[in-house]
Amino acid sequence: NEGAGCLCVEARMMHGARVGSRLRGPARGPAKRSGRPRGFDTSRAHLMPRHLGRTRAVSDGRLSTDSGEGTAWASEGEPRPLGPSPAGRSGGVTTAVNFAVVSENARAMRLCLAVATSSGRPEVIQEFPMHRTRNTFHVRLHDVPHPSRLVYGVRVEGSGGWETTHRWDSDRILLDPYAPLVYLGRKEFGVRDEAEGFEPETGSSFWGTFDFDDAALTDFDWGEGYRKPGTEWKDTVIYEMSVRLFTSDESSGLPAGSRGTFEGVRRKIPHLKDLGVTCVELLPIFEYDELEFQRSPNPRDHMVNVWGYSHINFFAPMSRFGSGGGGPAKAALEFKELVKDLHANGIEVVLDVVYNHTAEGGDTNPYLLSFRGIDCSTYYMQDPESYERILNYSGCGNTVNANNPVVSDLILDSLRHWVEEYHVDGFRFDLASALCRNPRGKPLQNPPLIGAI
Repeated sequence: NEGAGCLCVEARMMHGARVGSRLRGPARGPAKRSGRPRGFDTSRAHLMPRHLGRTRAVSDGRLSTDSGEGTAWASEGEPRPLGPSPAGRSGGVTTAVNFAVVSENARAMRLCLAVATSSGRPEVIQEFPMHRTRNTFHVRLHDVPHPSRLVYGVRVEGSGGWETTHRWDSDRILLDPYAPLVYLGRKEFGVRDEAEGFEPETGSSFWGTFDFDDAALTDFDWGEGYRKPGTEWKDTVIYEMSVRLFTSDESSGLPAGSRGTFEGVRRKIPHLKDLGVTCVELLPIFEYDELEFQRSPNPRDHMVNVWGYSHINFFAPMSRFGSGGGGPAKAALEFKELVKDLHANGIEVVLDVVYNHTAEGGDTNPYLLSFRGIDCSTYYMQDPESYERILNYSGCGNTVNANNPVVSDLILDSLRHWVEEYHVDGFRFDLASALCRNPRGKPLQNPPLIGAI
């Protein structure tokens, strides 16, 4: 679908960027704080597989773990902002975090916490029931142990099976659509890692994560007198590139750990200037699974997805684009450094964004990761009268239900996030025609999402 029905916009047509904005996802101001409400049950903890550690309930309603990682307790929290947001600090460290996830049709949702150990494998999982306010499930965790090492997901329950438009699976821990960073455990691009928990057919486990205490990231220094280039269209020379392929070969002359990364592109800025480039258009840099074709035997199971037109999250930079296998927070920091240095050299940054479909596929060989299990009928276009209900106008198995109000807000929040947090200059919308349809796939004369953008 490369080049088919794309749409480009400039970020300066949207909300202005805020220098030094904090990495809190698409926050709408600080979450309100509240104590532990009466009658809110935090003592019910599901046992997880033994290799992930055991959890036991304590009489005072708190949860502790057999590995001594500490205790945490829960209160109802707030339904906004969506995703994780810091809700308390002590001694310069985040001690309370609010989580909020939207699902119109779920019956229940539980927050699943894990600690990424030195081996990279998430362990010591705890589960907390989430409170519901209208269509949003939320919970606030207090006395959070090792906040910079936490990863999280949600377990969702609902009514209706495959005969409906829902695709519930409470055995699967799902990625929060608003996770600002994504943890996989795969350190090297295209190389399977035991830490990712890969299983044939099922695939790998992607977790949400955050780092509210790394000042270099959350209070990034854009520099004194920083400003975006603001090049006129008549003077713009756009260079389209894949972050991975631009420097992945040893002929780039870069150290192995920097090849195919944001850092690798940053080191090649002098080359771009010599070419007269005034804008780089980066092929997809949102988190994706480059080994998605290798989940099960198929004609493409020898291939690695390098271009990345197969997102699983709309907020997190691709973690394997961080140098030296440094992980999601390092990738986010290095992308900010890349944008800062490109701007300092008069080069704008446009992102190729894929909001028309995700990596979760259709009803044939689905890859259950996030949206599909949280609320399939909200996030994807479907035909309830068809045998395969999920509609495929993207050619990739599914089509994002972009003009549903919940999904439109998700996409708009994502766009704001990349402008305000990472200071990008614009977007190229892949297969934008798919963003112009109603939930049944019928073309709209005036699609609400396009109007809102």
